[in-house]
Amino acid sequence: MILFAGACASPLFGLPNAGAEEGAIRASISVADGFMRAGKRNDSRAGFELFSESRRHAEVTLESIIELFKTRRELFEDYETAEHAVYGATIGNGLFRKTVSIEGKFSYSTRDDVPFKADFVRDAGEWKLVRIVLP
Repeated sequence: MILFAGACASPLFGLPNAGAEEGAIRASISVADGFMRAGKRNDSRAGFELFSESRRHAEVTLESIIELFKTRRELFEDYETAEHAVYGATIGNGLFRKTVSIEGKFSYSTRDDVPFKADFVRDAGEWKLVRIVLP
């Protein structure tokens, strides 16, 4: 299931500023984790607030997050952690903002891991979701 459309950038590896890029990836994973934890709590408002303001209301609505958290409980109930795959990260500078795109997995306490892809943008000093792709 593709949750919301967006765009991202260029390969991370080999960039001279790898420490900063790794920090951006960690921060992005933290946002993905926050989204899943919001889903686990069934806190649609918190999940909605993790999306970039440019995506809110136009492509992502509070109602769409409410519906996702309600109809896909199996994605959130036993959620534990989010991790990115070593090969699955790109980072770049968009027209006006820095972007990160990751591939990773969500881990659960009682079931197999679930793969995900997500795009993020640096928005007013914070990393925000642009798109998340769930199975």
